[in-house]
Amino acid sequence: MRDLLAPDPEGDVETPVTAASFGAVCAFAIVCLAFHAFSAQGWVPLLDSANLALHEAGHPLTGIFSSRLAVYGGTLFQLAFPVAVAVHFHRRGHEAGAAAGAVWLGENLLNVARYMAEFSKPRYGVDVLKVESPVNMKFVAGTRAFGGTAAYSRAEALAHFREAASAATKPFIYLSAGVSDEVFRETLELAIEAGTAFSGVLCGRATWQDGVAAFADQGYNVLEAWLAGRGAQNIEALNQVLAKGATPWWSIYGGQDNIEVI
Repeated sequence: MRDLLAPDPEGDVETPVTAASFGAVCAFAIVCLAFHAFSAQGWVPLLDSANLALHEAGHPLTGIFSSRLAVYGGTLFQLAFPVAVAVHFHRRGHEAGAAAGAVWLGENLLNVARYMAEFSKPRYGVDVLKVESPVNMKFVAGTRAFGGTAAYSRAEALAHFREAASAATKPFIYLSAGVSDEVFRETLELAIEAGTAFSGVLCGRATWQDGVAAFADQGYNVLEAWLAGRGAQNIEALNQVLAKGATPWWSIYGGQDNIEVI
């Protein structure tokens, strides 16, 4: 399979980044940050309307394949489109367009922090939040999962983890969002490095998705053996990472003695 991040051999030659295009991308980033910082709802006109449309479309479209996947389909669609834009322009040699796609992705990730702050409010009755990583590891320079196009430095990624975590007043756990077990473990390692007080994970596909091919190609017995071997190893490796930095969910409420079961 051809590397999606590699230049398109049939595409245009690399287009130089002009002062005008650089200024336009910078202006786009400044406008996004300004609306997040100074508007009451942190809503970027037109852009967040498009994000909302993509988010809402993602639920039923992914629901065609799996009702469970439909829960995450909105976020997946909302993040997938700016990633696709960035990758498309990068492969065509238009780095200004790729940068604009990265800014769009970053604006969506800022929304993650806003959602965490909103649903931490008492009126929702939420005890534990489940959230996705605030960064896409393929775009974090210096990580093992890095795909070649940088949207953030390692320091910037750490800052995104801290910013999103600081918005939550409830304990939260990280979703794997279907990445591989290796990428998910590295994501958690970065969260631990950032000092985020997350309380565990909710993951399925990250630990067993590679077993699907074993089942499809060789049947149930091979799948069972895969789960007992590699699948169990994935869980054990994940537990080792969690032991280094995850904190009990009840600690934010002052300990188990302060928990009232209703």
